[in-house]
Amino acid sequence: MTQGDLLYAATNIGNGTYGESMSTLSIGANNSILQSNGTVPFWSDSLTLADLTVDNIQIAVTDTNEIDTVVGNLTIDSAGGTVTVDDNLIVSGDLTVNGTVTTVNSTTVTVDDKNIELGSVATPSDATADGGGITLKATSDKTITWISSTNRWTTNVGFEATAIENTPIGANNEESGKFTTLESTGQATLSSAAVSDLTENGIVIAGSSGELTTTADVSFSSNNLSVNGTITQAGHLIQTANSIDTTDTSQYLLGTFNTTSSGAKFFITYTEGTARHISEVLVTHDGTTAIATEYGSVFTGSVLFTVEVDISGSDVRILGTPANAASGTFKITGQILT
Repeated sequence: MTQGDLLYAATNIGNGTYGESMSTLSIGANNSILQSNGTVPFWSDSLTLADLTVDNIQIAVTDTNEIDTVVGNLTIDSAGGTVTVDDNLIVSGDLTVNGTVTTVNSTTVTVDDKNIELGSVATPSDATADGGGITLKATSDKTITWISSTNRWTTNVGFEATAIENTPIGANNEESGKFTTLESTGQATLSSAAVSDLTENGIVIAGSSGELTTTADVSFSSNNLSVNGTITQAGHLIQTANSIDTTDTSQYLLGTFNTTSSGAKFFITYTEGTARHISEVLVTHDGTTAIATEYGSVFTGSVLFTVEVDISGSDVRILGTPANAASGTFKITGQILT
């Protein structure tokens, strides 16, 4: 035994005999931590503990390899630096990130939830959602953005559907490919469209030949139909006429066209009981005076009406006067020449 050594009892000893039963532990220059294996003490370069509790923090107390608290939350603070987890990280509870930017450097992000919320602030509104969306970084950004002022999703690149039947648009989507509303704020153009067969309610558009065929009636209501090219008519053209009922020999307004048009051709029919009278009338004007020629007229018995034209304001008017004070009906249809 040298000066500075530690004495310890290796076995149970009685009074008066401890000197002969004590063991010696030298203080080594290279060892700094004094430990015990439960029987004898020993020096070590590292500290090994079965469990440790410091204030509210527990290490390996609740379970092996677990750090938790007795009460309250656990905070890991790097004092302004960075906390690094070298291996995989599993979060069994909810994960809340309160920072300004969240950066994910993984190559694949997998989310089990089928619904992703964007703009989930304390009080969501159209104003807070304005400009929200998805940005794909590329040479130039590719974006899908919601604009509050138009209440529309917009994109700075186009969409391409490989199968139109799998792309329902509109509010009524019970059938794939059914367009309940197709809206254009300007001129809508369909160019170089490869539509092999698009069918809806008996109307068929065949993309290979550009034909529009139908097994039902086709109606264009409320608005005008403009055709810049040539219309080829293979069958009958049926025009539905405006109808004006009469009861006396007063002059009736049958139709008008604007003086910006050079003229018009009208078919006028008048029915009085079983009697009929049909006339074809050409009308033109010089901006001040309207002129008409009734060059085709046929009737079953006698003349049932006469036709006059005039200008009222910016309109050329077609006027019909029945020959008899009896119930009858005018019908008029025509073509306006620009």
